Amino acid sequence: MLLPARACTALLVLSALLARAPLAHAALDTPRTLVVRGRVLKADGSPLAGARLSARGTVTVSALSDDRGRYSFTAAMGAPVALKHGAFTIELRAEASGSRLAFAAGGPALAIEVSVVSGTDRVRVRSNAPGATAAVITAFAQDGVPTAWVDADFGGAGSAKGSLELKSVDEASLPGLGPAGVPPREKPLPAPRPTAPREKVTPPVVTPAAVTAPARATAPAHLAEPRHETPAKTAAVVVDRWRMRDSIEIAQRAQKRTADSLARAQAEAKRQVAALAERAKRDSVERVKLTRRHADSLATAARHAVIPANPPAATSPAAAPRSGASAVAGCECRVRGTIEVAWEERPLEENLPVSITLEGGDAPAQEVELYLGAPREFHFGPLPCGEHVFKIRTDGKLRYTTGKADSLVTLHCDGNAQVRVVLTPQKR
Repeated sequence: MLLPARACTALLVLSALLARAPLAHAALDTPRTLVVRGRVLKADGSPLAGARLSARGTVTVSALSDDRGRYSFTAAMGAPVALKHGAFTIELRAEASGSRLAFAAGGPALAIEVSVVSGTDRVRVRSNAPGATAAVITAFAQDGVPTAWVDADFGGAGSAKGSLELKSVDEASLPGLGPAGVPPREKPLPAPRPTAPREKVTPPVVTPAAVTAPARATAPAHLAEPRHETPAKTAAVVVDRWRMRDSIEIAQRAQKRTADSLARAQAEAKRQVAALAERAKRDSVERVKLTRRHADSLATAARHAVIPANPPAATSPAAAPRSGASAVAGCECRVRGTIEVAWEERPLEENLPVSITLEGGDAPAQEVELYLGAPREFHFGPLPCGEHVFKIRTDGKLRYTTGKADSLVTLHCDGNAQVRVVLTPQKR
């Protein structure tokens, strides 16, 4: 028995709906999972480690950010049928050092609410972040995607102020979720097109092969059945749009972070170049001044030098220069310098007493105290010109040296001399 084209089409649609009915009913009992992940940043955009992320509401979850500022946690949202007995709510906040951090999308926290519209088969998702709304509604509306992945960053230059107004709202229909006797919402069927009364159309003969093949291509245009998009196909199109929008937002955020990092790197490079140029300029000026002072000292020593007619055969011990220096008659040496500690990572934790003595001389020792890594001044003089040896001694817990094992500083002075002593902490 051959069937008309409309009857064959109805049978095909009915069989497809019956085949999908068990899958849709099974999806209502499938638990959904929420995965929130993101980064916690400082005000300058660098990662913040050790920040606490705490969620409260239907579930209570907490997590800590790692060294790169990243965190993630998982929360069970339940199956769609469970939402009929109560909504799922969650509110995620971040805090560090007793202060709350702002949510990157605005406001003091990330808030999500999932519920069933009373008397219908529709699931409603509300949030203060559009990306979170799209991810959660996708997990409930699309088969085979039971997990909602939400990106949420905290911190930065903003402050944790404002209200948790859930402006982003979306809904999706789940057949079978509503109460008994309430059919799922579908689009209304369009009215059939009127046909011309003077035309008489003979129904086409349908062969057995045509039952399995689509017959709409051979039917007249004014008798063709109107096409209706199924809820699953409509949901798939919406999900694809959400995914495309999220991908664009993620790419834009990544591009902005890259541009900000490049701008900060360029600014830091310019600052370092300027600092090096200024330091080189200062060092050049100091070298010129030292050279001029040395030349003036030599000229002064030459003018005041007295050469005896009969020099003594040997120098008495009383006339020997201090600290083994070869003194010049009529020449006085004055030494001014600074001493500091080269601590790479952090300043001194406590005050460091330092004693500076002149070996082989009767000049009193100079006592200074270092703290916070800042240099301190010391001075000796007047001394006979020549070579002098200074010994550095520290009274702290660690041992410090000036680059040599004996902690000695040798200086040749012919007038006024300056020296910079840098102590290096020795590893235990």
